[in-house]
Amino acid sequence: MDKFILFDIGANLGTDSVSRTQDNANVETLAFEPVPEFYQHIIKLTESFRDRYNLYPLAISDYDGTSTFYVATSSVGFGNGASSLYPFVNHLNETWPGRIDLQTEKEITVKVSRFDTWYKENQLNLNKIDYFHCDTQGSDLRVLKGMGELVQLIQEGVVECARDEAAKLYAENHTVEEMKDFLNDNGFMIVNLISNDAWSNELNLYFRKK
Repeated sequence: MDKFILFDIGANLGTDSVSRTQDNANVETLAFEPVPEFYQHIIKLTESFRDRYNLYPLAISDYDGTSTFYVATSSVGFGNGASSLYPFVNHLNETWPGRIDLQTEKEITVKVSRFDTWYKENQLNLNKIDYFHCDTQGSDLRVLKGMGELVQLIQEGVVECARDEAAKLYAENHTVEEMKDFLNDNGFMIVNLISNDAWSNELNLYFRKK
């Protein structure tokens, strides 16, 4: 049986890929997380199945180099899913009222890579990506663009988008319409759109190959 290939771009604390890999011996995960504390957290969680969970200390985008990474204030003692390559917009009190966790706690320098650059450097030869989970807080469209022709390997997946310009959380955020245009132009169909906050400012967009 072929392995089920799962990519987790912006793994954070591993919420969306660790248990799925642990519970199914047929799943092989390739995950990316640039924040050192979060990276080490996942390393510890996946120690017993490291042969199937491959973790890389990288931020994935549409360029190669280094960048400032804005680590958000923790709302639960450790970890925050709002950390990003981009700073928060300056009017969050209007669009995200009461979200005191949407603040930058510190800035670090991280390595950034295009997906196709990383793929070539690691000499991979995949015939498919069964599921592509991408949550890079404002960079998801850039991640897909940085795949080049490799985007065609994706069978299905989910990305996160801002509802519109007014709802943007980050200075360089992309909107759901921009994401739809890219996916449609590259042979994918939209399966579902689900809000992931109380104001429907951000949407999870589920897609699959036509």
